[in-house]
Amino acid sequence: MADFLNEIPERDREKVTRALNSLLASTFLLRDIYDDKAEHLRTNEEYSLIERHLDFVRAWFDVAGWDLHRDTSLGVIYCQNRLGLNRIRLDKAATMLLLAARLAYEEEREKLSLRKEVVVSIRGLLDRLLTIGVIDKKLPDRALRDGINLLTNFRLIERLDGPAHEPDTRLVIYPSILLAIDNQRIARLARALKEAGEEDEDETP
Repeated sequence: MADFLNEIPERDREKVTRALNSLLASTFLLRDIYDDKAEHLRTNEEYSLIERHLDFVRAWFDVAGWDLHRDTSLGVIYCQNRLGLNRIRLDKAATMLLLAARLAYEEEREKLSLRKEVVVSIRGLLDRLLTIGVIDKKLPDRALRDGINLLTNFRLIERLDGPAHEPDTRLVIYPSILLAIDNQRIARLARALKEAGEEDEDETP
């Protein structure tokens, strides 16, 4: 407590506390987030606060068993638990959407010119899953909605418009997606999902 009072200016204390809780809840803090009103990316105040007090925040996380990382090229601060605690297991639909978002981010960011953000539709994600043979039809609305909302909560994507189960709804995919699933896991995950889908078909009466 004394260190907090000594290290953090009074004007920033409540904001830093909120930013710490936000990081713990979502794993990722993004330097640039989408502003609905301005319709473009803007600087995230929470990211700037954590970056400004990075040494203190890193020490605080270290005591709690977390490693704090900052990727300046991607503009992402994220935390990992050294003890393997506080992990969430994604269901099949959310895992599929995570994979599709990762593939879409790689493909679409190569096409960017003046715009910095990667924007795709939910239909675009589903089309990628169809192309690689992971699904053969649209995911159920509830599974799609829950999966999109989960990835949003972890600041991997953000909805720009429309409901989370509509194919025409547009999404921003954030660079944190690159840290959520690395290149080595993409092919392995796609293969596992495809095999799981084939097993489900075999078990259908």
